[in-house]
Amino acid sequence: MIRAFVFMIKVGLLVAAAVWLASQKGSVSIQWMDYTIHAQVSVFLGIVFLTIILGMIVFGVINAIVGIPDALRRFRLKRRREKGYRALTLGLTAVAAGDGKIAAYQAYRAENFMPEDKGLPLLLKAQAQRLQGKEDEARATFVDLLQNKDAAFLGVRGLLQAALDGKNFAKALDLARQAQAMYPKQPWILRTVYDLEIRQHQWESARITLKKLLKSDILTPAQARADEIALLLAESDRKMEEGYRDRGIALLKQAHNIDSSFSPTAQRLARFYIDAGRRSAAISVLEKAWKHTPHPSLVALWDELAPQKVDPIKRLKWYERLSNLKADDAESRLVMARAAMDEALWGEARNYLHLAQEAGADARLYKLWAELENQAGHNKDAAARMLNMALEARPAKVWICRESGRIYKEWMPVALPHGSFNTMVWDDPDIASVTALQGYQGSDLYLEAPASRS
Repeated sequence: MIRAFVFMIKVGLLVAAAVWLASQKGSVSIQWMDYTIHAQVSVFLGIVFLTIILGMIVFGVINAIVGIPDALRRFRLKRRREKGYRALTLGLTAVAAGDGKIAAYQAYRAENFMPEDKGLPLLLKAQAQRLQGKEDEARATFVDLLQNKDAAFLGVRGLLQAALDGKNFAKALDLARQAQAMYPKQPWILRTVYDLEIRQHQWESARITLKKLLKSDILTPAQARADEIALLLAESDRKMEEGYRDRGIALLKQAHNIDSSFSPTAQRLARFYIDAGRRSAAISVLEKAWKHTPHPSLVALWDELAPQKVDPIKRLKWYERLSNLKADDAESRLVMARAAMDEALWGEARNYLHLAQEAGADARLYKLWAELENQAGHNKDAAARMLNMALEARPAKVWICRESGRIYKEWMPVALPHGSFNTMVWDDPDIASVTALQGYQGSDLYLEAPASRS
């Protein structure tokens, strides 16, 4: 409709011009050599107009004839690019299907049809080379991709994947950081940098990246909080091993400030205070942790802080101080039962064991009860019955890697031998894990990713 309207306007303008020419009065005389030409103005202008039109037509024809080689060249270029794009499509499809032979052939065609394009054809070529197991050639092709400003990221990503596949994690981290510089907010890049920093034990850098993950909503606040504590403890452990004690303690305190109830943090910090002769500080750390989540690993430290050479009742009061912070918890009642047994207060011990049973204590309850029967009444039958009940009871919680199911004697930031980060949790072991625990000799220890707290 619009085109028809525009055409009508053009026709109208031509008609108007013709009418205007025809209406012009007067004459025009042209004298050239021995010739004199007389014509009316309208005729003269009409001849001029037709001459211009004819000249334009002749010029267009000449220009078209002269431009035939360029037109043929453009046509051939267009056809070659179309074939090149088709080769790219077929080649990438072959890569997705895992057919290295077809991918390589189509990569050759794409590169032949599009020699000036140093982007996608090179990517296809590199992928085909990887499928054919030509890793060195593929890496060289990915390096060539880096020279293309628009396709440099494709080269970085290809080299990154090759480094990861080859388990060259140090090189992979450098490449991941290059990718991050190009796309600083891309979630998968941030996550890759974070995982590689952890794998390389670059704890401080990982904590910086962790903040970016939290800011980008890649991790939840709870996950980020758990990971931050694990990173601080990992870095603290390393600093202590390297002899940088002050820095290690500062990091440990920082982790404790984030979560004073996490038993591995409390255990480490209380150990430091005990060794430094700061008894009150150690007591405060242990009490804060126990008040939130009683954990058996803290009891040994509380034992070290117990007053010496006092009567049994006073010693029992010492353990009441801890257990009363969470008196209804089964762990607190087991602590009191053990303390009463140590002081030969058999009646008190039985009472606390009954209370622990009501609170849902695990197999340790019955083992402790069997020990009580042996010590208090030398009742071997009762002790044997309690040991049988221990076999049927819920097993005690353990540190277990939620990725591998391995049992560990104590919590660590990295679970060995598989090296997962912050995956160690305090939980009930499954049947397979219980079997592993029974055969545990204390040699397989370590961890990786967010852990639930205890």
